[in-house]
Amino acid sequence: MNTWHIHIEGQVQGVGFRPFVYVLAKEYELNGWVNNTIDGVHIEINALEKVAYNFYQQLLNKAPILAKITKHQIAVSSQKFFDNFQIIHSDANGRANLLLTPDFAICTDCSRELYEEGNLRENYPFITCTNCGPRYSIIQTLPYDRERTTMDEFSMCETCLKEYDNPIDRRYYSQTNSCPDCGIQMRLFDASQQPILMPQGEIINTITKQWT
Repeated sequence: MNTWHIHIEGQVQGVGFRPFVYVLAKEYELNGWVNNTIDGVHIEINALEKVAYNFYQQLLNKAPILAKITKHQIAVSSQKFFDNFQIIHSDANGRANLLLTPDFAICTDCSRELYEEGNLRENYPFITCTNCGPRYSIIQTLPYDRERTTMDEFSMCETCLKEYDNPIDRRYYSQTNSCPDCGIQMRLFDASQQPILMPQGEIINTITKQWT
């Protein structure tokens, strides 16, 4: 069994690529890691050659719909031994060489939740997941991680953190994850920059209708 290194370049950050790799690696029962760097996504696994190439092809063929792969390669790396599969901390050293990820329109799932009575994020105008929401407009530096975006100052509540840490949740590693209990607060101002005093729920409903 060898150690294999996979490098994937393009629009692969902020599109749920690392969670996708994590789930696929678990399906293949592979040990290793995945991370974001300044030149894309890097993956290392312990695997037999046939398994490694099957895994590699699945990465390319079933990549997240928002991903745009421009270059990719797989090669045998120096021998290492891993006892699990992890998403590891991103490497931000050096000069970035990757595609900036644009902002994405609200996805079908979030649109449904937005108007679903009793949903945690009902009428929450900043609803997002790994399949939608702002990317380019909140990036401060690369690689794309929450601490390098304007979301850094917003600490996730217990519920959002559970989603963020759950590999089978579509908000797993969603850097924009938030809800009314922990997310962005909103205020309306008139033309003279004076705050418009309205109940918070009424403000959110008004802006939600405009935003969608």
